Amino acid sequence: MILIDVNVLLYASNSSSEHHRRAKEWLQKVLSKPEQVRFAWITILAFLRISTNHRAFPKPLSIKEALTIVAEWLALSNVQILDPSERHFEILSSARYSLSSRGSGR
Repeated sequence: MILIDVNVLLYASNSSSEHHRRAKEWLQKVLSKPEQVRFAWITILAFLRISTNHRAFPKPLSIKEALTIVAEWLALSNVQILDPSERHFEILSSARYSLSSRGSGR
């Protein structure tokens, strides 16, 4: 299973980015394979928010364009939304504290 990061989606959709060609090719390759691909809702929402924001995106998409792109991804047979379970916070908290991770990245 491949879980797609929002930065890859943004680079693939932003022709002004120095990473555009590479991200777009990688994304197209991954989406065309039979391997399972997952999108988290937070990733979809971040893509919609950032790709349509003129302050964050050099050539922002219209909301209709962004929604169409997302709909095309979600329509693929190997793509699904990765939903958190009811125990998501419990598992997240347990993993976070057992690994002694911090928000500062240290």
